[in-house]
Amino acid sequence: MKSFASELSKPIQKPRLKEILKELQHIGVPSPCNLRLYHELISVIVPTFWNGKINSEIDFLLAKCFSTLLGLKLLCVRLDNFVQEANLQNIHLVTVYLELLEKAFECIDLDDNCKLIWESTVLSDHQKQSLWTEFIFFLGNFKITNSMSAAMLTFKVYDDSKRLKASSMADYIGVLSSKLACIISKPAVKTPEIYSKLFHYLLHSSNLKAFINPLIPLTQKFCVQLQKLFADLTVSDQMLFLNQLLLEHNTKYPTNFSYSTARDDRITGSLATLLRLNFSSTHFLRLIEFYWGVPTNLIIKRVEVVCSSISYKESDKKELEKTVDSLFNIWSNAQFLRSYTLLAQESLTIYLLLFIPKLEAKYLNNLSKSLMFSNAISCRLDSLDDDIRMHGMIMAEVISTYSGVSLSNPLAFDVPIMKTTKAKVLKSLSSLKDEFLPIEILNDESVIAETSIEKEETNVTHLEKPVISKNDDLIRGDDLEPYDFPDIDSEDTDDDPTVSRSKTHSPVYVQDLCKMLKDTESFEKQRVALENASKLIKRKSAFGTELRDHADELLQTLISLQNRFDLMNFDEMQMTAIVELLLTCLDICGPVICTNLFVSDYSMRQKILILSCISLAASKFNDDDNERLFPSQLLPGNLHDQFYSPTIEKISDELERKLVFPVMSECKDYAEGPKFLQTRYISKQSEIESKKPLPKANRLSLKVDKSLFLLLTSGYMLASRKTAFIEPLFLVYYLKTLGILFFETFTSKIEGANRMLREYVDVLNEVCRLRSDTPEVNEGLLFSFLAILEISSGRTLANEFGKHLLFFEAYTKFLFESPDQGEKVKSLSAAVLILFENKLSEFRTLALEKLLDDSAPLVPERFGLAGL
Repeated sequence: MKSFASELSKPIQKPRLKEILKELQHIGVPSPCNLRLYHELISVIVPTFWNGKINSEIDFLLAKCFSTLLGLKLLCVRLDNFVQEANLQNIHLVTVYLELLEKAFECIDLDDNCKLIWESTVLSDHQKQSLWTEFIFFLGNFKITNSMSAAMLTFKVYDDSKRLKASSMADYIGVLSSKLACIISKPAVKTPEIYSKLFHYLLHSSNLKAFINPLIPLTQKFCVQLQKLFADLTVSDQMLFLNQLLLEHNTKYPTNFSYSTARDDRITGSLATLLRLNFSSTHFLRLIEFYWGVPTNLIIKRVEVVCSSISYKESDKKELEKTVDSLFNIWSNAQFLRSYTLLAQESLTIYLLLFIPKLEAKYLNNLSKSLMFSNAISCRLDSLDDDIRMHGMIMAEVISTYSGVSLSNPLAFDVPIMKTTKAKVLKSLSSLKDEFLPIEILNDESVIAETSIEKEETNVTHLEKPVISKNDDLIRGDDLEPYDFPDIDSEDTDDDPTVSRSKTHSPVYVQDLCKMLKDTESFEKQRVALENASKLIKRKSAFGTELRDHADELLQTLISLQNRFDLMNFDEMQMTAIVELLLTCLDICGPVICTNLFVSDYSMRQKILILSCISLAASKFNDDDNERLFPSQLLPGNLHDQFYSPTIEKISDELERKLVFPVMSECKDYAEGPKFLQTRYISKQSEIESKKPLPKANRLSLKVDKSLFLLLTSGYMLASRKTAFIEPLFLVYYLKTLGILFFETFTSKIEGANRMLREYVDVLNEVCRLRSDTPEVNEGLLFSFLAILEISSGRTLANEFGKHLLFFEAYTKFLFESPDQGEKVKSLSAAVLILFENKLSEFRTLALEKLLDDSAPLVPERFGLAGL
């Protein structure tokens, strides 16, 4: 090694350099000699011989030499030194080292590095363990990405057109995950457990999707190495990996909760077989205990129950009963009804209904006689919420049926709520007979779907054109002389490039619309489909079930659409189509769009698009004045779109003015004194009545709570720990959307109003705890406070939400006194404080009493504290 180092320090020819580099492929173990060799390579050889070509042999040999722990760390240290100096004269060396580090990262062989360290004869066992731990920590701590990103940002050597994989977090994770999957797939690897720490680091990275995707093929076959690695992980890592794997399948196999098809049964059985190849029933029991509140579709819930309940071991059956006991303990707790959202309660109820047929009758008989079960059913029957009462009735009926308590006279609640479609669907879950099916069904499912679509298209009967018989005697016209036509018409020739030979027709069916939107290679199809999307949706909503059958697919296609061809008014056409779809199929599209907002990996533009469409749909449900105006009463098209097209900012600003104006008028009268006496003509009563607007039915209030509002609040509470959902831009649109929904809904009395108000207050409380410094976020909070204070009565707020109301008032005072929030936030804070004073002037004592009730029992001395 010393001779190599001295030889590299002197001028050398390329053939000799290649021979030396081939001998230096395994010098990754730290030692003084190896360190000197790397110093000569990085200082002399790399700046001289590196040319950055793809097929260069010297570049490849250098990258292989530096694809060890020592080589990678030296490159990162050299880049960090350049960044610290920030000398632009070193830009060429920075570019060379960036390219070398990128290629060395691609050449990393985890298996070779493992053998290099663990089979070393120089190191002791303790040194081997320490060096391997350092290598895994170096890769899992993203040191390469951080060093490359800092160098590229400082020297600006690469733009977006040429991106290095190792500098991108997602690409870095994807490459390492692919290398890890390659190692695990090798049957010769005897100890895959040594990679469990790297698995842990990548599993807790910021991009789980990039990590999971390369590992999915391993789960589709029986892999002993994956099972060994999975068994060496901690329980929390096992559950996180399984949950993310199921979420990937959740987006791949969507379903409709309203009805179960034979396709869902086949996918459930086949997917259950696929997942049980490498994971035991105990793993899925733990997964349900950990993540029963995660919003997944019915297929995934059925797969989890099948994988966790079908087993021939007595120990597994006992574990199943223990898991059901723990779930029933949660379900029967009175705090569960008050602390968890309705979506989470329904999710746990579905799991229990799916588990009941898998349990023995003796266990269910003992459960039905227990005090815990009796208290749970009685608490739900006493609830004022229809859905909660329905959950209790269904659970009592199903357990009485399967426990054999009342075979001759089964329990049945003959009430209207049990005759609804949702109640029938929930009750039918206990009669599902899921079982393991061959895996090949998953591969055949796409073919079945495609052939069914083709059959539908071929079954469309085309009407023949009527044959019109012409009488030549009637149209002969012997006295008329025909014109002379030229032999060649240059304008209509086929060689004319301006003539469009195939015209793209407007879509007639919803399925055709989806196909045209998905065709990302045709500019004309994209343009025609977008221009006609809203018209077709409105036309199809008037008759038939075609739109409702394909509403989910159309919604997903519209949201994921990208402006690849720079179409004019692309955003407006896309938003109009989504809004029209929400207006016509809110019961189908509402839950889908709200769930995907928090579950799917959408960009910030797509999230803002979803929230804007929800706000516009809510405002359009009860506002159709524009449609009744004659064209002569409207501005020209472009001006009307500019000044009157609704956006989320315009809607929220208009509501703010409507809510703040009375308060400002009272303050102005108080400051300037009473106005002089004004007189006006007293009109006739008939004239006054004729000018009043006609009352309109609030169509939004019939569907908003279960289709939009509760899903938005519960989804945020489950996902609020993720960084993407606490960004100021998302919070601004999210808070304004909730405020618009809340205000537009409560123009009439609706059922479940207290539940909506409670969940709205919980969300605002969670956002207030973030203490955002962004004025726009605080403006959204104040707008929400205005909506709550305007809609709700003072007694209700003080009695139900006294603690939160006093907290909101204190937070508003903090914003009013803060010098960094701007004039608009300060003026809104003043209006909100005045409304707080008006609402709580008579009920402030009641709010304080409720605040004290939450902390300790009332005693006579505390009444003095409350001002009583």
